Amino acid sequence: MKTLFLARHAKSSWDHAGVRDFNRPLNDRGLRDAPIMAQRLIGHLSKHPLQKIITSDANRARSTASVYADCLHIPMQTDDELYLADTHSLLSFIHQLDDDVHAVMLVGHNPGMTDMINSLAHMQLDNLPTCGIAALQFPYAHWYKIVPGSGQLLFLDFPKKST
Repeated sequence: MKTLFLARHAKSSWDHAGVRDFNRPLNDRGLRDAPIMAQRLIGHLSKHPLQKIITSDANRARSTASVYADCLHIPMQTDDELYLADTHSLLSFIHQLDDDVHAVMLVGHNPGMTDMINSLAHMQLDNLPTCGIAALQFPYAHWYKIVPGSGQLLFLDFPKKST
């Protein structure tokens, strides 16, 4: 079995004129929500362990992933392929994951994250909110076998969701 956590970065700031999209930092809400979601993620991980976080190398995604990795005490790596990746790129990326790792979180951007959740789990999610996390499980031993519609949603959580 493989478990894939798809996470959207926390809320970022648009306050700094001239800062490239890639370099935008988290805003106050993002800095508040990321640790809250990391704590809530701990509750989910008792049933669905997570081994590794791979994040877009954009500042806002790296900052979000870093909070999760520090809180959960798991390794994190960056990959430039995840910056603004679409479903085709994300699926290609997933197919290349190491089969020795059974549970991975990808931290990235919309619309790619929302579209990927919808594709893999045949859902109609309008929008994965900032700092939102969806976990999908697949009945395969190999990441390359994952195809659209093959995932089962384990949970969907985001900061404004009532618990």
